[in-house]
Amino acid sequence: MATIEDVARVAGVSVATVSRVLNGNYQVKASTEERVQRAIESLAYVPNFAARNLRKNESMAAMIVAPNFTNPYYSHILAGIGDAARILGYSVFICNESETGAVQALISSAVKDHRADGVILLSNEYNATWLQEYARHMPIVQCCEYAESVALPHIAIDNYRAAYEAVEYLINLGHRQIATISSSNAHISTKLRYEGYCDALRAAGLEPAADYVVKASPDYSYQSGYLLANKLFNLQARPSAVFCISDILALSAVAAAADRGLSVPGDVSIMGFDDVGYTTMFHPYLSTIAQPCYEIGSKSMQTLHAYKASFPTVPEVEPMAYKLVLRESTAPCKAVLPNA
Repeated sequence: MATIEDVARVAGVSVATVSRVLNGNYQVKASTEERVQRAIESLAYVPNFAARNLRKNESMAAMIVAPNFTNPYYSHILAGIGDAARILGYSVFICNESETGAVQALISSAVKDHRADGVILLSNEYNATWLQEYARHMPIVQCCEYAESVALPHIAIDNYRAAYEAVEYLINLGHRQIATISSSNAHISTKLRYEGYCDALRAAGLEPAADYVVKASPDYSYQSGYLLANKLFNLQARPSAVFCISDILALSAVAAAADRGLSVPGDVSIMGFDDVGYTTMFHPYLSTIAQPCYEIGSKSMQTLHAYKASFPTVPEVEPMAYKLVLRESTAPCKAVLPNA
């Protein structure tokens, strides 16, 4: 079995340099790192992470807290986290955020017993004072959702700008009666997407109408979206377009329109958000904001690894890229006849 000394010999570098490459915490010249990686591959060298962790008093484990495993949006993020963790030599344990108190107890235990080197939170529904206190003892990265009042790295797209751009597109298609299906949760993404919706309307000289703003269940359930879409389509002044803050809500609106005999996009345009796999399973294919969910997960794990090395100095991160994807569910506005 190859050793780290064998890798150093084949790569023509010191054992310390090989160690730096394996740890990923130090600056190494790209050409040197490439030689080390080639040597590792040619020798089929497998680092002994367990021995290294014992020496450094590290668990090389990361705790992941997610609110809803069944939502395809989160499953792609978790896949990105898992793959990055494997490459970096971490094990992960995932907690379902069913009870905030139970999750906080787990994080407290992880800090006390050193069961994890850090935490990735996919929700911001935590007491800011509690979060700030535990962030003093352990690296915590906020993924997608984040607490604005707590200075921690967060990995997310610019939700405000993305929502603004989506609604601006509908306005440019000639739509003026634009509704939104938001959510009753306290997520920062929900808040920012609603603000982007409102500001895009106001920039066009339009004021968000109270009847056109409805809030689905905290978990964006299909059933709640369907009921609310029917409520919008029942209005005397039916909207010509609906901006939904998640694809699941958008798909429920498409179904509600079809059940009422409304054509999408002929009678009503519908815009989603996230670009989960369901968006192109049925016609009309859904126009939406595409989030790089897998890359967001991977970047969150990489950031946690870097944060552990720099702790307590918080690493700087840039917003992740998003894309407005135009498909079949949006079209130029036609005259909307009032409901009888």
